[in-house]
Amino acid sequence: CQTIYGTQELNKSAMAYVSDAKNRAIVIKDKKSNKSVARGVLRLLWDAKAEKPALFLERTYASYQDPRFTVEVAQYAKKIGAKLGLPVYKSAEKSNQATLESFGCNAPFEYSDAAGGANKGMFTIVKTKLLN
Repeated sequence: CQTIYGTQELNKSAMAYVSDAKNRAIVIKDKKSNKSVARGVLRLLWDAKAEKPALFLERTYASYQDPRFTVEVAQYAKKIGAKLGLPVYKSAEKSNQATLESFGCNAPFEYSDAAGGANKGMFTIVKTKLLN
């Protein structure tokens, strides 16, 4: 949804992905075409309850439906979390295992599905569950 060809309300947050070091994309590419077919955004945030850093995996977006994409993105996120010694959380409607905070961004807006869309400055994610 965030593209230079899209609406300003959505694409105004796109620069945060490339200009803010706390955001990293996990991308799955098609082996034949080398084009991106799925991606998830992994964020380094602050766990306010535990008073330490934590990773948060936003929902996975894909060019077409394949349940393996979500699994593969999550597995890679857990691998990064293990290397860094950090827990990895995801969105959960009925859980609040961690309250994760962003301290802001050097881009004017930052988009987070889990934090309600485009955010100006700091945001908080409260509906979280540890990624198993």
